[in-house]
Amino acid sequence: MVMGSIKGVNPDSIPRYKEPIWDEPEPKTCADCCYYKEVSQTQNGLTSYVGVCVFEVYQASTLKGLASADIAFVEPKDDACDDFWE
Repeated sequence: MVMGSIKGVNPDSIPRYKEPIWDEPEPKTCADCCYYKEVSQTQNGLTSYVGVCVFEVYQASTLKGLASADIAFVEPKDDACDDFWE
């Protein structure tokens, strides 16, 4: 038996299985929200970044509302956000 190339067959012409690409929309998470901010914090010469949600700060319409607004410390997860805004 003689080993050689088969006429018309090359590695690029062999069909291969390819994973399908799904067009499912990804859920919007905290990290994608316009109310999510990373705030820098410096202690002992080291700077770290803390994730915060400033939703209530932006929603305040009076100074009294702003004074009572809560800045929530959050760690972005893969869960969908209830108060998501772009």
